[in-house]
Amino acid sequence: MKRLLQFILFTGCLVSLPATAHIVYTGHDFGVFNNPSTVTLSNQAVKGNSGWINGVGYGDSHHLLPFRFTLSGSADVTLTFKGLDPFEFQPSYPPGAEPVTTLAEFQPGFSLYSGLTHTPPHLADYDSSVISIANRPDGSAGSFNALGDWKIGNDDGELSFLTYIGHVYDGVTGSSIAGADGLLDGLVSLSFAGLAAGDYSIFVGGANALAAGLDYFGLSGTLTVDSISQSVSEPGTHSIMLLGLVLLGIMALRPVSGSPVCKNI
Repeated sequence: MKRLLQFILFTGCLVSLPATAHIVYTGHDFGVFNNPSTVTLSNQAVKGNSGWINGVGYGDSHHLLPFRFTLSGSADVTLTFKGLDPFEFQPSYPPGAEPVTTLAEFQPGFSLYSGLTHTPPHLADYDSSVISIANRPDGSAGSFNALGDWKIGNDDGELSFLTYIGHVYDGVTGSSIAGADGLLDGLVSLSFAGLAAGDYSIFVGGANALAAGLDYFGLSGTLTVDSISQSVSEPGTHSIMLLGLVLLGIMALRPVSGSPVCKNI
């Protein structure tokens, strides 16, 4: 009953608050990967062109777009994000909002993390919750850390833990921030070898430190699983018991040393 109430409250928050006020993966889920494959999510949009770069000093997660995916086994994964030409985008908030035209020249950056923020039936996480503020440096703009681990929580006092794996951003080398791809072309791509089975989050935002404003910028994301190996599970309890019974049966049929052996007469 408690979880049902939480889910009702969570869906109510989606109606009463901006879609960017809480971290949700709706519409940004690459899916579960059991085999090598490629998935592209097009016509995505994020507010502003500096959300990722601002996270170098703990930034506001509202200005990034969260994506997720799940691996069923150890895998080699390539992630690619690129800016799009202007297109008509329908904001999810407020209800009945007029469509807007996204801007071009998006300068993307993204960071990959092991783990997810809270999903239904849990309440969604957001930067200004009491527990989020208590678990980041004083005076920071938000909870998002582009270059390391971070925590963020919900109004139930539950924390999500995001473990940093790697990052890349669109920009020329020589910047004081490591990870530039060396070419300012509106596209970033990075491969990760041997990611373990589990859930992952990607946070994508603008890498233009001089950008101002919160206009929408269009982008698309592509995830490619180049190879995946399923882990072999250890024998279950019932399998071990069955094997033991078979061995006992075989031993019972073997003649015991010193006992008479039946022969044909």
